[in-house]
Amino acid sequence: GQRLVDPEIFQGVHPIKRNNGEIGNTRLGGVGPHWRQMTPSFRLLSGRMPRPGTRELLAGILARRKFSGLDSGTVEYKGQHWRIAGTFTVGDWWDGYLIGDAAMVKAAAKTEIDNIVQVRLVSPSAFAQFARHVVGRLPAHVMVERETDYYADFWRDVPDTVFIFA
Repeated sequence: GQRLVDPEIFQGVHPIKRNNGEIGNTRLGGVGPHWRQMTPSFRLLSGRMPRPGTRELLAGILARRKFSGLDSGTVEYKGQHWRIAGTFTVGDWWDGYLIGDAAMVKAAAKTEIDNIVQVRLVSPSAFAQFARHVVGRLPAHVMVERETDYYADFWRDVPDTVFIFA
């Protein structure tokens, strides 16, 4: 019955060794303390959750399969070694990422900025009131939208973006 608010930051991790020996990259999601509550499809497959305030990460099941560099138990990010504490799945795009403590990721990236702040409201019908309440308090470039709408727009634009890059 209470609102949950969780900050997130996304950063690129490069270079990281792929299973075929090539160098690749993935994303590191720094998540807050309520991320598991807000991600009901989360399942810990091996190991344990990273301890808050440490340079520990979980590897998504797809990232674990793709990057042999994760088998060493550590990954380098911003010149620091981060320990892989376990493997997880959510069943979506998160499975290709690494996740760790948002405060530690922000500290390593030398930023105070959250890319996303997820909010779970008491009910879906509370969104309009919430949006009206916070929009006027935020900088103009910050958007307030439902996660489902964000991803629907994102995936709708992907084919155009790929065509433009090509």
